[in-house]
Amino acid sequence: MMRRALRVEAGALRWVEGEALHVTLRFLGEITEPEVARAVEAARIAAAASAAFSITLAGGGAFPSLRRPRTVWMGVAAGAERLAALSQALDTALVERQFRQDARGFHAHVTVARVRSERAAPDLSGCAERLKGPAAPVAGSQRVGGISVMESALLPSGAVYREICSARFGALPVE
Repeated sequence: MMRRALRVEAGALRWVEGEALHVTLRFLGEITEPEVARAVEAARIAAAASAAFSITLAGGGAFPSLRRPRTVWMGVAAGAERLAALSQALDTALVERQFRQDARGFHAHVTVARVRSERAAPDLSGCAERLKGPAAPVAGSQRVGGISVMESALLPSGAVYREICSARFGALPVE
């Protein structure tokens, strides 16, 4: 769907494998073990106050821009407002645990590809019409039932993720 919409040279992008697709509610970067424990607590508190919902992935774009992309993403159509509220609840819980407030703001998306090399970054601006409006690719719907705190390592072969904690929606935090 997205690969067909972009129609770029096969080697220009490194596509994210299905099991690595995710929505990032908040990126924390390098943190210490005590900070990991506080992040897990914040995720459990934010998750406890939420109920399950569905999202639909549709359309897309690139960061920082289609003209000079580094990351290609699919947007969240249905459910974006629920993800934004969840992101805000998580951010509030993190700030209460001595993390800085997220200055960038939340943009509901799933990273689907990364540009292999800045020198070979394809200009995707010609694909704008295929990524928005009625012709935009739709990847389908997904049920969201919790928050996972993840550790990530970006390797030359791509990102590797390890789940630290899974906080289910509606579950009371463990004291």
